Amino acid sequence: MTEGAVMTLFDRLYALEADRDADGDPAPRLVPLDSGAKAAWIDFVNEHGQEQLALVGEEAAAWSKLEGYAARLALVVHLARAAAEDPTLTDADTIDAASIASGVRLSRWFASEARRVYATLAADDQELQTRQMIELLERQDGPVTPREWQRLRSLKKRAEAVAELDALAAAGLGAWHDALPGTKGGRPTRRFALAGVMRASDETSPPATKPRGQKTAS
Repeated sequence: MTEGAVMTLFDRLYALEADRDADGDPAPRLVPLDSGAKAAWIDFVNEHGQEQLALVGEEAAAWSKLEGYAARLALVVHLARAAAEDPTLTDADTIDAASIASGVRLSRWFASEARRVYATLAADDQELQTRQMIELLERQDGPVTPREWQRLRSLKKRAEAVAELDALAAAGLGAWHDALPGTKGGRPTRRFALAGVMRASDETSPPATKPRGQKTAS
């Protein structure tokens, strides 16, 4: 029964014909909105516009197209209701608020899917960048200083280098270590090492030794 109803619906939609212009050529058929549909459409456009103001980049570009999708989907819903002889549709030649609401709902579903996809892509980009930084650190001869990392990554500021290494540390992929001053003294040198990658010369404290002549207490 359901399959037969669907086939009938498709046959009726396929049988729809375009209007004709003065030369007899096919022309678009205008399907106007009733008063309720107009009010619902205005509310959607205003709300959608406010949402778009907070977006940038590819997400903003995708959002700008969704307004048109809502109108097209509302028309599809209306024509399907007319072909199915929906008893709630009072005029087959005029789109009502119910069709607009359906088009808007479908458009919002596509919007949420677009956000999900862009979030996934952004996460993939971050994962790729993290992998590249790890591989770069693995190629170094031990831990690196912020200045060394700045040069390796061609970063403009030392603070950017520190931020990247801090992010790796926060993710548990490495840690900061203070190497002891050399024979000439000075301040400890801060270096970043991947987890499990440290050289003996970069230990944070010297190995424990007993002063000469000192005996172990019994």
